[in-house]
Amino acid sequence: MRASPVPFAPSRLTTAERSQELSELHRLISEEKPDHVAVVKTFDELVSSAPHSHVFTVAELTGILRALTKIDKQQNHLLRTKNADILKLHAELEALSIKANRGVELALLQTVNHTVGSSSVTALADIDAHMSTLFPRIPSKQDVRGMKRYRSCVNHILKLCALAGDAERFDKWSSRLSSLGLEEDSYSALAALTLAAKGGDAQAVISAFNEISRSIAQPSEHIILLNYALWQLATRGYWQRVLPTLYRLAPDCPPLDLPGIELGEPLPSMVGSKATAQTFSALMHALAYQGQFDAALTIFRVMIENGLQPHVPEYQSLFKGFARHGVVPPTSAGRLAPSFPLWERFDNPTEGQSGNHSLGHMWQRDPSTSEQTGSQWTLSNLREIFNSFMSLSPSADYSQAPTPDKIWIILMAFARTTNGDEATLVEVWERLEAKFSGTENGWWGWSLDGRLRRLRATMLETPDEDVVD
Repeated sequence: MRASPVPFAPSRLTTAERSQELSELHRLISEEKPDHVAVVKTFDELVSSAPHSHVFTVAELTGILRALTKIDKQQNHLLRTKNADILKLHAELEALSIKANRGVELALLQTVNHTVGSSSVTALADIDAHMSTLFPRIPSKQDVRGMKRYRSCVNHILKLCALAGDAERFDKWSSRLSSLGLEEDSYSALAALTLAAKGGDAQAVISAFNEISRSIAQPSEHIILLNYALWQLATRGYWQRVLPTLYRLAPDCPPLDLPGIELGEPLPSMVGSKATAQTFSALMHALAYQGQFDAALTIFRVMIENGLQPHVPEYQSLFKGFARHGVVPPTSAGRLAPSFPLWERFDNPTEGQSGNHSLGHMWQRDPSTSEQTGSQWTLSNLREIFNSFMSLSPSADYSQAPTPDKIWIILMAFARTTNGDEATLVEVWERLEAKFSGTENGWWGWSLDGRLRRLRATMLETPDEDVVD
């Protein structure tokens, strides 16, 4: 008879201690030339402080492994051959199943997903095989914990099938849940919505949401599905169903002036449901991407008025709008213009579109201004939004510095609206670096990719010796 699994001990580290050590680990990994010895030493200190528990999540371990793999590649694989300590991280990841015996199946399944990718037929076949190893037998209904773990793993597989557009394998696993008498939950419902959205048909998303939402009784779960459906419809420009739903969730939102839109019926929502931060963020992103400046800024304002603090993702939506639709001044191209994609690759500026103290003037602007100046995706508006962005403070909910892709989009916005002006781009770069690099200001995770290193070398005219493709 097999022994009962050892209980999964909680970490003995306090939240503050863990955060401090993890921040140090992120700092080491994010350095220009990371010191792998220091990284492994910090890693060892964290693990040894709680030898019988999981100090890291799978996502954190995977991030560390990827960073060290990148270091290894930069050093021509010398790290792997000369210092076997890097293998400790691999061993820690593999030891998850030994430490808990059972209970980390989903973590291991996600690790396989990170390893092989989620979109290929081979990856999904590997996931199927790994599932058979983790669960040689399906847990009985009396084994409540085992069934809960099994369902979590199946939900993860459903998500992967949906992302890959594999309807046949999705139906197979969905039918398996049904055969066990398990009703649809919000996770499997979200996977079904994702699969419906893969075809690109807005009506398929609406039909799937109408069907799925009937089985979801919790308002907190229902709004997650509704937000996802709104996002899918908004990105497809199906505003005739999105806007009436928004007005129901946020009655204080003024009508958005979108040309050629006749309002239809709102999507089903539960009594008392209110717009969440994700509702506003998703719609603002879609509006900015589509060049609707006034509408995007209105959503931004209503979000704040509803007591929800915008953070990096919301500002990023506006920066992406400027990168796509910003007005290119009729001046000679600056020295840095060749470092960015040709403006013609992005949409032309859309004509006639119209806690963040620096945006007050923009919100009070006479709407007729857009008729006089044309597009409002202008450098002056970008500067106001950027100044507001730079007044952000890290919070318990969000303290991650902008990723390299986000930094690039901000620079792209200024490059387009100044036609590659060197002085402006250097100023923006220096302000970003001063605010978000290091951990003394409360932000963590600042890092540069090869593209940003090349740009920095060009901007500051420094040797490009650290650039790695």
